[in-house]
Amino acid sequence: MLAIILVAIGGSIGSVLRYLISKWAAEEIGFTLPYGTFIVNIVGCFIIGFFMTMVTERVVVSPYWRLFVTVGFVGGLTTFSSFSYESIQ
Repeated sequence: MLAIILVAIGGSIGSVLRYLISKWAAEEIGFTLPYGTFIVNIVGCFIIGFFMTMVTERVVVSPYWRLFVTVGFVGGLTTFSSFSYESIQ
């Protein structure tokens, strides 16, 4: 049950951050392309790569933290389906 709660909390934080970044990018850069979603997908790739490298090679971290960060936060932050939909729009 704890794993589900951590994924839910991480996902909600990531989703809200994705919304805020997408909104900011649309206001500052423009609506011609889904820049905000592109930005969060690139940042999410960096976060998951950095985090997983650290926790598998250098630091011992609870599996719960891995779920919170990778499945929850980064999963909520990034989404290819949003990028595809916004690109078509």
